[in-house]
Amino acid sequence: MITQEDLRGLINDEPEMIRAYYEAVNAVIEYRKDVAAIQPNQRNTAQLKKKQFAATIKLIQFANGIVFNDQPLSEADKKLVRHWVVDALA
Repeated sequence: MITQEDLRGLINDEPEMIRAYYEAVNAVIEYRKDVAAIQPNQRNTAQLKKKQFAATIKLIQFANGIVFNDQPLSEADKKLVRHWVVDALA
């Protein structure tokens, strides 16, 4: 099982992992800013759903791109990684 320290090491060792991490983080930040800034209505709700979907995809792509101990992460580890990224923004 991967730990947060393992994840930090992997991210810091590879420039492409740093880029993917920041893309995922920025997508979540943009979504949260938009949610906080607008009044809900049908048009805004559709735009927010698109942003939420984009952020979710970035998080999934980031977790799917991690190889730990020469193995892709298990689904449980991918879920942990996604939660760690989102929790880091709290």
